[in-house]
Amino acid sequence: MKVFYTLLFITSLLVVSCKKENIPAYGNEVIVPPADTQRLVLYTGVLTGGEFGDKATGDVSIEKVGSKYYLVFKNFTSYNRPDLHVYFSKTIGNNAMPPVDYIDLGFLKYRTGAFNYELATKPDIDTFKYVIIWCAQYRIQFGYTELK
Repeated sequence: MKVFYTLLFITSLLVVSCKKENIPAYGNEVIVPPADTQRLVLYTGVLTGGEFGDKATGDVSIEKVGSKYYLVFKNFTSYNRPDLHVYFSKTIGNNAMPPVDYIDLGFLKYRTGAFNYELATKPDIDTFKYVIIWCAQYRIQFGYTELK
């Protein structure tokens, strides 16, 4: 019986520690506004950086389509690692000092391609001007950009 509980404990640790291990490979989410709706690109940036050989690259923009706002990734590529998140942040983090004041948009949706995050409101770019791809589990920055 003790072996059973030990195996159960180890299995639960593995499940908890390997969050979002397999990110889907290719995203092809394209925002197609209705014919009478204007699409505005408000801010743009290009992902750079990465630590220890872990990288995320691509084009990032904030777009307004009708009354909705989106964080848009195009030409994106990243390594498949566990627990990758997308952050809006006040600062750029690194492995010694992760970002401390950020908004977590959730898990990275795809490893390559084009995809979007619908935003509840227009982001406060004056305060949260960086977009970061961050591995929360291992505290590694995969890439960042300053939106301008």
